[in-house]
Amino acid sequence: MKYVVAIAILSAALAANAGDVAAGKARSMICTSCHGANGISSSPMFPSLAGKKAEYLSQQLRDFKSGSRQNPSMSAMAAPLTPEDIENLAAYFSSLPAPIKPDSKTEPKACPQSKPSTASGDFLQVQGKNCAVESP
Repeated sequence: MKYVVAIAILSAALAANAGDVAAGKARSMICTSCHGANGISSSPMFPSLAGKKAEYLSQQLRDFKSGSRQNPSMSAMAAPLTPEDIENLAAYFSSLPAPIKPDSKTEPKACPQSKPSTASGDFLQVQGKNCAVESP
């Protein structure tokens, strides 16, 4: 019986912290300029947020807001967010499908030397094929 009560209390606490996806979507418009439409970044400089765990996303925003994680742009973006905004944004981006990674058997592992035409998520599209972006 103790376990049932503990599980019920834990479930209620988790539900209280769950964000509102619709409210997160409404608040996310400014995020799309760097993190891309639907949370899929078009630049390797900015991470895709789609499909990441809500707990991870909310922790990153709290860290930027508190200053325990430093980035001038993200700290400025996180500063005006309320705890509710943070939970809503995390719920929204975690609800989106993650970018599709290329199949390593059929896609190149590194980009050819030619200049990429467009970018999608963590992969650049070169001559119609996705290829991994080399990390510095």
